Amino acid sequence: MSPEDSAMEATKSLLHEKTALESRILTLESSLKNIGVDVDTSLIDSEGFPRADIDIVSARKLRSEINMYPFCQIGVVSPNSPSSKGELQGILPGDKIVEFGNINCKNFKSLAMISKAAQDNLENSINVSVERVENGNITTLNLTLTPEYGWGGSGILGCSFNVL
Repeated sequence: MSPEDSAMEATKSLLHEKTALESRILTLESSLKNIGVDVDTSLIDSEGFPRADIDIVSARKLRSEINMYPFCQIGVVSPNSPSSKGELQGILPGDKIVEFGNINCKNFKSLAMISKAAQDNLENSINVSVERVENGNITTLNLTLTPEYGWGGSGILGCSFNVL
């Protein structure tokens, strides 16, 4: 494959990902509209109290999903590692991390934070939210990882992370 072909494939892949992301945002905005708000609608009344005519919890959740974006991507996942186990085949190469425990795009500074979170939760579950591309659509999945030693490979998760 020539460098031009490779660049063209990468561009097509990015355009496809962009289209899927735009579609997801439109779906979230439509869900907001269905409960009577948009991203700018005030959730409190003129006296400062929560509005009784809307589902504030749902509105805040949908708004936060629009504002959350991935901060790193999974590179390699070792077979039989803690990362490969669990529901939905565990974490897969290419998955994009949206949340790792309490780490998200708003507070992420370095991969050392993920390492520390994994160390701090050794043998305990960590909630991980990932974006996975399936059939051309971006799906957000909530997974649970349990960092552990002695699984037969290096590290306590058995996967690599790349900063986006």
